[in-house]
Amino acid sequence: MPPPEAPRDAVTRSTSPGRTWTATAGSTPSAGALLEDVFTSVSLKRSLERQPDSPEANHPYVVGRCAIAGGDMLDLASESAAAAAPGWAALSLDHRMRLGTRFREELVCREDEFIDMLTAEAHPAKLARWELSCLLQIYSEESLGWYRGQMHSEFRHAGRRLIVRRQPDGVAEDFKSSETVVTL
Repeated sequence: MPPPEAPRDAVTRSTSPGRTWTATAGSTPSAGALLEDVFTSVSLKRSLERQPDSPEANHPYVVGRCAIAGGDMLDLASESAAAAAPGWAALSLDHRMRLGTRFREELVCREDEFIDMLTAEAHPAKLARWELSCLLQIYSEESLGWYRGQMHSEFRHAGRRLIVRRQPDGVAEDFKSSETVVTL
């Protein structure tokens, strides 16, 4: 069964000047289309890399598009994350923890859409269902409770009261790999 139609403007149109895209050609409209018609799929991808807003963006083999970020975009993202970090850290732990619950609730509501997108990108259905089950476990109430417990714990040792309290680190840059890491 092919995945539901996504809003084409949200997936295939560039709205920011200078942004570059890479297209994802998947296995729609049938599970074997990508393998059955490799030449068309590869030609389509190459064509869309040259002209992202061409009419070929509406071809049924195109299941999505992803923006490619360069150094300027990474710098902007790092600056934005750094600016947001103090506000996020100032929120209560209860408020921050609700994000995990809300993410899981949204994922449950969109299970079919999630599976359809993964299978459209040529993930075997069994693997897609496993990936979904992993995310549901990561954001389960049990896991979220364990994460919460890691944020603050107290215990006694040798007559002393010890407290382990974790705080958001904010934004750090790994200069060896030029990767920006955001820990919130």
